[in-house]
Amino acid sequence: MNVLHTNFFIRATYKYNGTESNTINLEPGRVYCIIETTTSDWWLAANEKGQVGYVPGMAFLQINIWIDRF
Repeated sequence: MNVLHTNFFIRATYKYNGTESNTINLEPGRVYCIIETTTSDWWLAANEKGQVGYVPGMAFLQINIWIDRF
């Protein structure tokens, strides 16, 4: 598996309800920090509450700003 450690910020484009213990929920318009892009389908992300889990990789628009919440 090719793991890329990235640490960039993205904005969710749709709602996702994580149903597994290793996933987190997404809310449209919220910003998330991408920690790893292990596949094009699933990315490891952190939300503003510090929760970390996998999310669908195609659910985002990349933004190029620094946010102090993370």
